[in-house]
Amino acid sequence: MRTAIRLLVVVPILLSACALHQAPTDSRVQPPPRNRPDSPGERAAYDQARRLPPGAVAINPDWYPDAERRAAAMASFSTQAGRMVTGEKTAPRWEWLGPSNVGGRTRTLVFDPRNPARMLSGGVSGGVFETTNGGASWQPLSDDAANINIGALAIDPVAPDTIYAGTGELYRNSARPFAAMWGQGILRSTEGGQHFAQLLATANENFRYVSDLVISSLDHRRLYAATNTGVWRSDDGGISFVHILNPTDGSGGLLYEGCTDLELLPGSETLLASCASRSEDDRYWLPGTVVPPACGGPCDATVFRTDDARGTPAWQVVLTERGMGRTSLALAPSNPDILYALAASTLPGPDRNGDGRGDYDNGLHALFRSSDGGRTWQARLRNTSGDVLSTYLLSYADGFEAVRCGFGSFDAYSAGWYNQAIAVNPLDPDIVWVGGMEVYRSNDGGASFGKASYWWLDAGSFTAAGTSGAIHADQHVLKFHPNYAQGTRVLYSANDGGVAYTDDDAGPVRTGASAACGPGSGVVRWTTIEQGLGTVQFYTGAVSASATLWLGGAQDNGTLLQSFLSSGNQFFEIFGGDGASVAIDPRDDNVLYVSYQNVNIHRSINGGSTFVRATNGISDGTVFIMPFVIDVAAPDRLYAGGSRLWRTTNQGRNWSAASAVLGGDFTDRISAIGLSPVNPNLILLGNQRAIFRSNAATSANGSTTFAQTSPRSGWVSSLSFDPVDANVAYATYSTFGGQHVWRSSDAGASWSPIDGVGAGALPDIPVHHLVIDPNNRQRLYIGTDIGVFVTLDGGNSWARENGGFANVIVERLAIASNPPGGVPELYAFTYGRGAWRVPLSDLDGVASYRIGADISGTFFDPAQDGHGWFIEATDIGGVPGVVATWYTYLEGEQVWLVGAAPVAGDSARVPLSITRGGGFPPNFAPSSVVVEPWGEVVLLFGSRDQGTATWTSTRPEFGNGSMPLRRLTSIGSANPGTGNLSSCHSGTWYQPLQNGHGLQTQIIGPPGQQQLVAIWFTYLDGHQVWLLGAGPVTGDQATLPMTLTEGARFPPNFNPASVVRQPWGTLNFRIVDNQTARMQWQSSAAGFSNGELALQRLTTLLDHDCP
Repeated sequence: MRTAIRLLVVVPILLSACALHQAPTDSRVQPPPRNRPDSPGERAAYDQARRLPPGAVAINPDWYPDAERRAAAMASFSTQAGRMVTGEKTAPRWEWLGPSNVGGRTRTLVFDPRNPARMLSGGVSGGVFETTNGGASWQPLSDDAANINIGALAIDPVAPDTIYAGTGELYRNSARPFAAMWGQGILRSTEGGQHFAQLLATANENFRYVSDLVISSLDHRRLYAATNTGVWRSDDGGISFVHILNPTDGSGGLLYEGCTDLELLPGSETLLASCASRSEDDRYWLPGTVVPPACGGPCDATVFRTDDARGTPAWQVVLTERGMGRTSLALAPSNPDILYALAASTLPGPDRNGDGRGDYDNGLHALFRSSDGGRTWQARLRNTSGDVLSTYLLSYADGFEAVRCGFGSFDAYSAGWYNQAIAVNPLDPDIVWVGGMEVYRSNDGGASFGKASYWWLDAGSFTAAGTSGAIHADQHVLKFHPNYAQGTRVLYSANDGGVAYTDDDAGPVRTGASAACGPGSGVVRWTTIEQGLGTVQFYTGAVSASATLWLGGAQDNGTLLQSFLSSGNQFFEIFGGDGASVAIDPRDDNVLYVSYQNVNIHRSINGGSTFVRATNGISDGTVFIMPFVIDVAAPDRLYAGGSRLWRTTNQGRNWSAASAVLGGDFTDRISAIGLSPVNPNLILLGNQRAIFRSNAATSANGSTTFAQTSPRSGWVSSLSFDPVDANVAYATYSTFGGQHVWRSSDAGASWSPIDGVGAGALPDIPVHHLVIDPNNRQRLYIGTDIGVFVTLDGGNSWARENGGFANVIVERLAIASNPPGGVPELYAFTYGRGAWRVPLSDLDGVASYRIGADISGTFFDPAQDGHGWFIEATDIGGVPGVVATWYTYLEGEQVWLVGAAPVAGDSARVPLSITRGGGFPPNFAPSSVVVEPWGEVVLLFGSRDQGTATWTSTRPEFGNGSMPLRRLTSIGSANPGTGNLSSCHSGTWYQPLQNGHGLQTQIIGPPGQQQLVAIWFTYLDGHQVWLLGAGPVTGDQATLPMTLTEGARFPPNFNPASVVRQPWGTLNFRIVDNQTARMQWQSSAAGFSNGELALQRLTTLLDHDCP
């Protein structure tokens, strides 16, 4: 019976797909489906509103990193083991469902200089993806990165395994920023993309949005970055940066939202930089927010040029005009003296439809050309041109010519801030390609253009490839194949649908105004290459109880459906526009409900082949996505939420009010609905103001007033009832500040927080959805801005549960309670990485812990007490790393081994050195110290408290082996009070004139009870020694009794009983300021003298900087 149902579901889907894949015979009578546009501006407004605490005007950029650090310190969980676990690899083995055939917004594309078939692309909220076969298939690379909102990429041409990734999408910054658009500086991989680490010098507001990265051809360690605060340069591979272009007004205020494009002339350090702000016509424009106020609106964009970007560059303004907006630059490879600049407009410009208003705000301003390396520029094309098609480069041509083409009414929509790309043919400097909404080509140096693509051809088709002229809308990058001049005539486009290419760049283009109406006899041929490019941004999702199909509403990509028979992770678009809320009839998988923003619910009774509108009777305002739910007890009955509750009893054919109006403000609109599966009369509603409840849902009408309670301020993001006990309900909140998960045991009359306590407490992070394991109702899963979390005990303690996929927003969770095999399956719909699934009995196997700032401390093996490791989390080469020092023994004498390395996820491979030859102060001479390689150790941690050390040595007197590591000490919390010795003084200290020995310090314990733990690594008569002590902190200092040990052997022959401990003397450590200190010592041990040293800081622990 189940098979029969599945076939009934799949057949209409396949028939629908076939119908959609048929190319139109007359393009003039196939108007683009303009009735369901996407609305990212409205979405961004809601995204900020549902996260922003009452009274706050902006989201603090520190909230997300703080939540990440808190989450990284939490335990992981194994459903298979049925318990919380520590130090084991226990994160879920999630299965990626796709879509593999629907790409998301891709901002950047680069080629590996060793092999151009290997390309890297950057997905906004999707991360870095790699193809090694020219785009036939893609794989994610950066799922473990601190941020996966990729806006720029650069590959080191000399060391191609070094990859830089700039994060953040400046063009979607709206002063309503949230996790999907924000960046966290520049990431770097030195392993070909296998692991990305944040460059610590960019972990600040100056690098919130990184729009472009270029590497010098003269020095591959020199990196230039265009950011929201100007242009920055690194001369050391990203370890440090200097601000080389900072466009400001007389008072130091920024002139622009950021610098957006860089062009470095070949074989030189001549650099051009374009800086701009958006038009007031942009969908994200908010006066006085993202656009700096220096000009009372957007300042005119400027192209700057310097002959030498090294040192302190001397910049010249080479191009600016009134009304000039975002400007993209392109160099002609065959003649580097020729450059082009494509500029959007911030002014209305000409009136094309005679209504007295200009039509080019955010459209084309002009296209300029330089023939002298960017020193001077001449306009080749302006928006006043009589060749109207050429003025549509940054607009919808079919909108401007809608009347002529029979598509409807005139629509001058443009998006020159958001969509803009330009490239020059590598062999001919007069052939110029421009991307805006669509793609255009000029054969005369930019004076006129022909249309080379049509975004609306094959609308809804995601399986047919190679259809003439068909390419996704919204172009962001145009790049030619690196071997174009050698015969590989391929041009690539990165756009809102992923990546496409043409091997037909000399093919026909259509010119003149009628070109907007369709391709006529044909245009350039495009092929989409998005297999595996899993960057779709789902808003919502649902799965049938039997797991026969699942569907989700996606930004820009409509409603996408996949069934158990779909091949290759493919989804089908069954409904256009912006996808929104969805639902599946529990009786019949052929009955589907989909929607787009606001009051726009549609119903299908044939598995998605056709839809009818299902909103008759609803007249209301809603939040961006109108919530609706099906009553599983009577599936013809649905409830939907606006400013009041609405009910239908006939599948949406007619609706009637089911509550009184909750209020007249936006904050009164319903954001969540929960309906009991046990008692269909129990219903809960949520908005920003309160949670409302009724026990008469089936009979309530337009005058029914619901009881209400307010557990906390903020937006209610989901409401759920227990599947068995109708009195138990759960609520989640997406607003920062306060607790995010609440439980009611009286059907919503009162609520208690269940965010957990202590080490099992949730971080302060927006929570979007909660589901209940039907086989274990104490097991709850939540989707948040940083992945999935789970509790086994009803909320007393939580663990992170998203090790199987990226650090991504999880908008919706769903459970298929009765799939084949009977094991319930958990589905996650993410904003940026598509859809995922995992059986609830198989959540074991992938490491979830990643080494972070919390690793600092001392570690030992309790069975080998007497030797151990000092580990410091610190900056290593500009990225997070560890300094590891092993204090141990060899044939009864002390030795210490030290090394440093970046971390890679849960491990660090640290090369270790051993030294000899020094004397004890004052007889220490740096020149007598000999440093020799010893081998390496791999430090692998399952949690912040447990791990293993596995070593191999190149020295015959030491053996290879491994040992378990258990935490002995942790860095304490900050000690309040200026001048006090505090946890921020933990680290390594030394005297520069005596380089070769030093003092490692760790301040442990809470304020008022803090202790200083210190090890002095030094020498006596040419041999290594180390002195260990601990003592209480008093004000700015601590005095420690120090101990000297001997007698043990190197593992595996270490015997704790062999360790002999003897008093050595005392050491006083006193801070002078945050970077300098003094130590004094007195020793009674033979061979050691008394003395003192002035110290300077050598290392600072991550997250422990002194104020």
